[in-house]
Amino acid sequence: NRAHHRHDTSAPPTQPPTVVCPSCEHPLRYLRSHIGGVNANYAEQWDYFECVNGCGTFQYRQRTRKLRQVN
Repeated sequence: NRAHHRHDTSAPPTQPPTVVCPSCEHPLRYLRSHIGGVNANYAEQWDYFECVNGCGTFQYRQRTRKLRQVN
């Protein structure tokens, strides 16, 4: 099977970065990663974090190195 396997994991191939909350500047807690993308040659990784102060859940995209709030 040549289909690209997309999945969630807590042990991603690329280590999630240490990021801080853009609202309160406290370190974010790592939750999980999603491995996806167009195909295996162009795989992407999205890391999900949570603010310990309750500011919300954030997504970090490895390819663009951008952090955005998802809820």
